[in-house]
Parts: sequence; C-alpha cells; structure tokens
Amino acid sequence: MITSIIVATSKDGFIARDKDKDPSTAWTSREDKKRFVELSKRIGTIILGLNTFNTFPRDEHGNPKPLKGRHHIIYADIDIHPQPDVEVTTEKPDLLLKKLTDRGIKEVAIAGGASIYQMFLDADLVDKIYLTVEPIEFGQGIPFFKENIEEKFKLVKEEKVGNGTMFREYERK
Repeated sequence: MITSIIVATSKDGFIARDKDKDPSTAWTSREDKKRFVELSKRIGTIILGLNTFNTFPRDEHGNPKPLKGRHHIIYADIDIHPQPDVEVTTEKPDLLLKKLTDRGIKEVAIAGGASIYQMFLDADLVDKIYLTVEPIEFGQGIPFFKENIEEKFKLVKEEKVGNGTMFREYERK
C-alpha cells in the first residue's frame, strides 16, 4: 500500500488561515486544482476529515457531493448522508490501511485536513507527499507539518508552474 499526501500550503507553510473559513480551493491556483484532480483520480481512493469533506460543493439537498471518479473515506464520528463512493470511519490509520489493502486497494491519498495529515504522519505511514507551495503568505494559520518536512522525507522533484506556484514531490527517506 502506497500512502500519499496531497497538500497545498502558503509560502510560509500554512494550509489555511482559519479552519472554518478558509478552504484551500479559495486561495490555491488553477494549476494546483488541476494537479489535485489528476493525482486524486489516478490514485482513486482519498482519505479526508469531515471538515474538509464539508468544504466540497453541495448537492440539491445541501449535502457535500463526493468528487467524481474517486472513492472517499471520511474520518467522522457521526453518520453522514449516505452517498455512493463515500464511507465513514474512526479506525486507527494502520488498521484502516490494512483493511483497504485486504480489499485490493494499492494506493490512497490523504487529502486533508491538518489533523488527518498529522495522524498519518505520526503513525509513520506516509510514503509520498505531493506538495504545492503557493506564492502567498498567511503569517499565521494552520500549519501543514509540525516538524521540518526534510527530516523524514527527501525532495525528489520540484517544478515551478504558473505565477510562482511550486510543485514539490517528496518520498520517505
């Protein structure tokens, strides 16, 4: 099982200014949005928290709509409106990944938010990080990574796109 993180940060390392008011879709570049779609569709299964899921566009009943072409696993301790391609879990990351491996899933993408990223990083289960660094600074907010990312991961690819946006790819050392 390959476990990847897909994340966008400000130049100063924040994924948002405020957890309730600042979804990444509001401040990230067109290039980042395109990269997220390509990566998440290729990987096929995304794991995210309920707050992140709640930032998705809404259906006619006011419920977040799952992204097309991807299976969603939502960390939540409440029932959410049943939808195709959406399941809810509270399992520890290692147990969840084992169950997904047993179901034949070969790769997953962790797609936010901060507590979900940190949960998988703390469990030492992350193999790759697809990081977009946008050319803006927040000054304060919700950090992506508590430590220096290069303590556990090595930069294997870097590409400047658009108006200063940087795509970086890291692999576990």
